[in-house]
Amino acid sequence: MKPYILRRLLQAAITLFVFLTVMFFLVRATGNPADAFAPLDATPEDIERIAIGMGLDRPLYVQYAIYLKDVGTGSLGQSIKTLRPVRELLVEHSLNTLKLAIAAVIIGVLMAIPLGVTAAIKRFTIIESAIRLFAVFGMSVPHFWLGIILIEAIAVHLGWLPAGGMHGPTSYVLPGFTLSVLLLAGLVRLLRSTMIDTLDSDFVRFARIKGVQERMVIWKHTLRNALLPVLGFAGVQIALFLAGSVVTETVFAWPGVGRLMYVALMERDFPVLQGCVTLFVFLLFLSIWWLTSCTHILTREFALRKDGSLMRRLIAIFSYLVRGGKGLSVPRWPPPVPSLIILLAVVCAVFGDYIAPYDPTDMDLANRLAPPAWIQGGDWAYPLGTDSLGRDILSRMIVGSRISLSVAFLALAIGAFVGASAAMVAAYFRGWVDALIMRIVESLQPLPVIFIGMILAIVFGPSFFGLVFAMAFIVWARYCRSLRGEALSLVQRDFVSLAKVAGCSPMRIIVRHILPNIANSLMVLLTLMVGWAILVESALSFLGAGIPPPTPSWGRMCSDGRDYVATAWWLSTMPGIAIVLVVLAFNMFGDWLRDRLDPKLRQV
Repeated sequence: MKPYILRRLLQAAITLFVFLTVMFFLVRATGNPADAFAPLDATPEDIERIAIGMGLDRPLYVQYAIYLKDVGTGSLGQSIKTLRPVRELLVEHSLNTLKLAIAAVIIGVLMAIPLGVTAAIKRFTIIESAIRLFAVFGMSVPHFWLGIILIEAIAVHLGWLPAGGMHGPTSYVLPGFTLSVLLLAGLVRLLRSTMIDTLDSDFVRFARIKGVQERMVIWKHTLRNALLPVLGFAGVQIALFLAGSVVTETVFAWPGVGRLMYVALMERDFPVLQGCVTLFVFLLFLSIWWLTSCTHILTREFALRKDGSLMRRLIAIFSYLVRGGKGLSVPRWPPPVPSLIILLAVVCAVFGDYIAPYDPTDMDLANRLAPPAWIQGGDWAYPLGTDSLGRDILSRMIVGSRISLSVAFLALAIGAFVGASAAMVAAYFRGWVDALIMRIVESLQPLPVIFIGMILAIVFGPSFFGLVFAMAFIVWARYCRSLRGEALSLVQRDFVSLAKVAGCSPMRIIVRHILPNIANSLMVLLTLMVGWAILVESALSFLGAGIPPPTPSWGRMCSDGRDYVATAWWLSTMPGIAIVLVVLAFNMFGDWLRDRLDPKLRQV
């Protein structure tokens, strides 16, 4: 056991070093922070003097050596903006983020366990259907929009809770619930799946035969074993949790590390930004390493079970997450309502210029902030109202669908090609090739794509292809990890061995024999990740790292409407509803497709 843990620790240290090196040079590529702090009438000589004062005149390798020394000693330098020690800022803001994270975890776990257990016990009932729908909805709603809606409904109109900031215990409720939604939804689906499989295990049947009370069977025997895969799921969710903290803390003006990193990135405060990145990455790799080691230990302890269900769950957590449990039958045709929503979104994306009643950039200042037609003062000329510049919201939503869908499809297509290719190469050649590819995957998979997108937006400017590259840069690693296991099992099959004996080249074996057999899994992953990609694109647009105005995008429309929550709620509500419906439709369609292509469920 000790050699395994030491080997994992060494691999994590190497991966951490490589990642910190890449992030250092990527952060440096965002530009000269002296430009941001210089006055508008500053001359090049003035900017140079400011840069010298910041220590940016030194060669890049010297700055890199100083950075590594600061990381090793924990000093992390001094903020360029506030002149405060970075370590002091991180400690102050980390405590606030930790408090918010604890509140979110408490809310998520307290709601997830009873919901997941109830869904597993009440299978094939309306209660299970309602819980599953709630879980899918939780994975489909964007954090920033949920935060805006909660502020609008509970803080502004009802006045029950504060709208933002950190002003006492009640300040934790809205941001804590917002941050917990994604964790809650994932835990409910995973816990339900593992509970269903555990209830079908031999030791549960034996406990019932012995006459153990059903309550003891559920809460003592079944739940304890079903909670084990949650460890692995928690490791996968850490990156999403940290990325969510950036968005959530920005919406609620929460003084945490996420907001500190966002402000430092906008102001190009290199020491603070590097300190935040170092802290995030260290926590990510430490947590994932611990969870992997813990899972390995627990797996060895329980691996004597004949059915091996626990082992399969531990190495296929993503499969259980997207499956949501096994039903008695799978419908032959896709669900009609989600399919109709997807069809409508695709039609709007392709023919938006012809369908939209107005040009999305045309302004009618005489009718600015006009309410929707069904509200007093509204006009059916603008069915969903107008924004602060008098632009038709319906037209902007129709044309904006093109941005969300095209970015999502293109990024996922590129990521799928690179990820599937890397997975098949790693599985076929194994050895050092497999080890190298998986070390790269482990370096990229925990990265919050929100953070990468923001950095690339500053380096190259907000653009369509910048968004696509940022998302593809991260998503290929997820494809690779998800498909590698299946490719490894295929390489060991007889037909691949016979192809090698027949003298087929590695390229022919990969393309003609392995790729067709992982095509179903690849198609399911593509469908399931469309919703994720739309959420990421809208979040980046909300933070200002998406397509620049005046081109409409759903996330940007929500951001523009945030300042009018009290007076014009429809500005952010309408595009947010569009995001939720489209993402929910793709998630439900992906669940159906996964079940439809599952050979076991097809036989049923």
